[in-house]
Amino acid sequence: MRRRLVVGRFIVLSGIFSACAMASSIGTCAPSAVSTMIGNPCMLGDAMFSNFTYSGNVDPAKVSVNFQMAGNGGEYRVMLAPMSDAGVLTHFTFTNTITSGSSQIVGLNDLADFSAGSAGELSIANTPGTNFALSSGHESGGASIAATQSVTTSATLTEAGVSSVELGYLLSTNPAGLLTTAPVAVPEPSSWGFLVLGLGALSLRRKPGRVEFSLLAFRLQH
Repeated sequence: MRRRLVVGRFIVLSGIFSACAMASSIGTCAPSAVSTMIGNPCMLGDAMFSNFTYSGNVDPAKVSVNFQMAGNGGEYRVMLAPMSDAGVLTHFTFTNTITSGSSQIVGLNDLADFSAGSAGELSIANTPGTNFALSSGHESGGASIAATQSVTTSATLTEAGVSSVELGYLLSTNPAGLLTTAPVAVPEPSSWGFLVLGLGALSLRRKPGRVEFSLLAFRLQH
């Protein structure tokens, strides 16, 4: 029996240490090259960004990626831009997944800075969510989506010149119907009465000597 208890405790502790190791391996999102983010998730506030992929005319080591949290956690942004000596983006495909912790993703808000005269477009597909395209003269777009904890975005640029791309995710800080704490039941007055009587009976049963002494003192006083 003792051996089983030791083995059980070892298994539980191993699980705890494994979970801690996984959590500690996810770093904080910081400005870096896209090449360093591929295969490396990161955390910003209570949101995790992961599943990064990229291919395009600019080398991933020459494309910077930055992350922002705005509105006290009400919006998260992923921003791509070629480095100063890399020219502009003419075609690329970029994907990432955002997974929110305590809130839900309820909207999208994207922006692209096209070069003058660009004829191509930036197609954005969100799963779950909506698909839309940005182009020169129509450089921003977004939509509300059904509340969800995670969204995967795939952005594809074709035949255009773009100096920056911003993918924005709007969060609900207090989504309807989402309980953050379990409700606490408050006893009714009758329940309080039974509770007091029960504690009194328990007191009398455990301390008979004190009860007899109290009764004797009461009789002497009266």
